[in-house]
Amino acid sequence: MPYVDPIPELKAQAARALSDALGTSDLASAGALLGCDRFRIAEIRAGRLERFSLMMLVRYLARVHMRVELSITRVPRPYAKDQHG
Repeated sequence: MPYVDPIPELKAQAARALSDALGTSDLASAGALLGCDRFRIAEIRAGRLERFSLMMLVRYLARVHMRVELSITRVPRPYAKDQHG
């Protein structure tokens, strides 16, 4: 099984939760609430997350009174196929 970087999906989840929490707030109001400019809010709502760290998105969520919890579970490893038979 190839390695899949989990960070992009976690960032997408955080951005969706943040967008939901901001609701229909205009960009300027949402930016003022989060302490960033309206262009950053537009990027979050559009899912353009390359310029955001997961840490920053978590901090934004905290500013809108959201708690982020990390859950860690072991993923079963696929069985290695016998190469000889």
